[in-house]
Amino acid sequence: MATRRSASSLLTSPPALSRRQLLTQVTCAVTGLTLWRMRADAQQLPPGVGVAATPPCDPSTKPTPGRIVTGVRANAPMRTTLTEAGEAGQSLVMTGAVIGLRCGYIAGATIDVWHANAAGVMDASGTRLRGRQRTDTDGRYRVETIVPGAAAGQAPHLNVRVTVPGKATLDTKIFLPDSVGGAANKLDKTFDPLLAMTLLDRTARRLTTSFNVILDL
Repeated sequence: MATRRSASSLLTSPPALSRRQLLTQVTCAVTGLTLWRMRADAQQLPPGVGVAATPPCDPSTKPTPGRIVTGVRANAPMRTTLTEAGEAGQSLVMTGAVIGLRCGYIAGATIDVWHANAAGVMDASGTRLRGRQRTDTDGRYRVETIVPGAAAGQAPHLNVRVTVPGKATLDTKIFLPDSVGGAANKLDKTFDPLLAMTLLDRTARRLTTSFNVILDL
């Protein structure tokens, strides 16, 4: 007479982990979470620069706030370096990525960037300190320019328009890191901590920052 065996008895139990293996797995998990937390900046963003994977699903991540910008102009030159020969001011390099809350890093998004010169004066008709580019296959962008000066009643900032074809357009301002913008940021009513760059490096000649644009997509 055949003996009936339960379905569970037909399954092969995985070998038990040794204490050392278990500790190794736990350590790796904790280390990964710690590194992710350390890399998330003041914008509460997932790490975006130079990473091709989809960002983690974190309910605390907030979309980049929109702001009214002036000086929008169609057909700005396609370029990542906005300065031309003889432009005065401290160099500013800003890198980052365009990221959707649900769809991850967005390739092919257009980023228009324009701003005032070191004296706080905006080019009203030409293409000085103005340019646009498209994010690469990992959703990344890079802007090389100068640190903008402060126009009357405003903290120094970059004007930005981000366009994802057929989906969304975001107009906003990106402010200097608090450690650089300081009191000017706090006095500007349009400032929001979510709109501040993250400082990566600072020398007398160059300011290196990052900023990820988070869209509700």
